[in-house]
Amino acid sequence: MIIVLDSNIIIADFHFRGTGFETLRQVARQLGVRIAIPAPVPMEVIRNYRKRLQGSLQAAEKALKQLDDLTAGRISSGAVLSTSIEDLVKSYELELQRHFETLGAQTLPYPAVDHEVVVHRLVSRRKPFKESGEGYVDALIWETVLQIVLRSPSEEVVLISNNRRDFADSSGTGVVVELLDEVADKQLSSDRVRFAESLNRFIELLLQPRLVRADELLLSLNQGQHEFVALIHDAFPTRVIGLKDKLLAEAKRHFRAALNFEWFVYPGGTFLAANYVAVQRLNRCVTL
Repeated sequence: MIIVLDSNIIIADFHFRGTGFETLRQVARQLGVRIAIPAPVPMEVIRNYRKRLQGSLQAAEKALKQLDDLTAGRISSGAVLSTSIEDLVKSYELELQRHFETLGAQTLPYPAVDHEVVVHRLVSRRKPFKESGEGYVDALIWETVLQIVLRSPSEEVVLISNNRRDFADSSGTGVVVELLDEVADKQLSSDRVRFAESLNRFIELLLQPRLVRADELLLSLNQGQHEFVALIHDAFPTRVIGLKDKLLAEAKRHFRAALNFEWFVYPGGTFLAANYVAVQRLNRCVTL
């Protein structure tokens, strides 16, 4: 799974302190979730941070001047009023990069799309452009999503953005049909492109089920009830029972990493072929 973060998700939590980012930090890599940051996002986040900072400092300056008048100068406002916005913005730029690194997020280059394509989208007011003509950054983000889908056709791609009006369908969990048609036009499955309006919504709808499934799988492995256990016993003769034990121990120890295997990621159906591949992988990493 690849998730694409819109700038408004970060703007809602500039310092990544919310439960959404905390959960993502803890489980994203374990569940094989990759995080992609479209090229315009950092710049848009910094622009909004600067704007909010300027507004807050101006409000603080006004309030402190009133306080100075009320206290006849007994409370100094010099420390706040001398704060350099540029220094604060530069400091935040470094902080933002550290947050991306902590998440294991990859900042992508600008999408390789012809200007003519973007202009045609703008002139025709095709989503995510608004009727007013606004939406250039959103258009670049969507083109980034399309390129991710093209490069990783077997991956589920989730766009996380609070811009539900321009990206989401009426349910709020899928991408609007007009945009999904563009995926289908490229002969790709539109079922693999999803939408979430917040990190918490993404965790609730798409991440939490994987965590539950992981716990259930670990329990079944521990109890010897998962078909993977039977497959190992059938695949190896009795005389190498020590190897069987090592394989099972390896499966339990690395079961979260093994979520990247198809037999863990997709529930239902037969697991036989994919389990066989998993056995071969584990076989190579266990010393006889």
